[in-house]
Amino acid sequence: MHLPMSFILLDKVSKSYNDDIALGPTSLSIDRNEKLGIVGETGSGKSTLLKTIAGLVAPDVGQIKFKDEVLENPNDQLIPGHPSIAYLSQHFELPFFRTVEEIVYDPYKISENQVNELYKACHIEHLLQADSQQLSGGEKQRVALAKLLVDGPEVLLLDEPFSNLDLHHQKIIKSALETIVKSMDTTIVLVAHNPMDVLSWADRVLTMRQGKVIQGDNPFNTYNFPQNEYVAGLFGEYNLIDASKWGLDDTRLTKVNGKVFVRPEAISICDNDKSAKNAKVLAVTYQGSHDQLLVELDGEEIVIYGNVGAKAIGDKVPVKLQVDKG
Repeated sequence: MHLPMSFILLDKVSKSYNDDIALGPTSLSIDRNEKLGIVGETGSGKSTLLKTIAGLVAPDVGQIKFKDEVLENPNDQLIPGHPSIAYLSQHFELPFFRTVEEIVYDPYKISENQVNELYKACHIEHLLQADSQQLSGGEKQRVALAKLLVDGPEVLLLDEPFSNLDLHHQKIIKSALETIVKSMDTTIVLVAHNPMDVLSWADRVLTMRQGKVIQGDNPFNTYNFPQNEYVAGLFGEYNLIDASKWGLDDTRLTKVNGKVFVRPEAISICDNDKSAKNAKVLAVTYQGSHDQLLVELDGEEIVIYGNVGAKAIGDKVPVKLQVDKG
């Protein structure tokens, strides 16, 4: 059967190591210029999936197509990979004792004007004369990105690019990736160690477990309508509340034994709302921008958020559910 034309297409791809399944039968389509985030617990198959798309790991079964042509795997070619697909490992190394400009700029591959735009896109224009060993982790990450982009890849595969970086450098790299997608016609597939890193960045999120994709959706639906407790837990605090008690029997929320997933921020404290339900505060945990409250309501323990210092253990708080019931 001829598969439909797609930018990147995986058809029932699987991979095992010594009878351990690293990647179960996976079918997946990736669009041109898409920003795709892949998340999951350690050993869920994220990196194996990425390396398979990169052409660095040969699947046991199935095939991968890039622009309707089957990708050759490492067993079929001397140098693994595809010239239009760039892969950046989380264990990358920059050459020693060379400046950033010497590492990135290749006049045989890119013009001076083009490389200057690349410096700006990757936020490294101020680092050109710095030695590679003088750079911070975030700066090295951006230099490595720029070096890959000199070849003008159509697809950029990034394995945990935010790991071990502080929030400042994470924001810079996310900004660089946004610029790359818009100005360089590049598709980006990114594996994230921290699932929350992809919510503000990705067009679509794949959540993996035990080598399988168990949910693939946009960030909003992934966060607010998780398929199960595993997906819900990856993206932070959640409540499993009785659907009948809260009038949620006929909603799109995922049900587990009569209960539905609701994030803490969807249950608001409404001091002047007579329709609110009264709950009792059992515990208060300071979270910086807010307090996390554990409350008891109708025999259920629920996590909600409140203003810092506004509530104490033993207080009665009126709460109201505010979720999309459509």
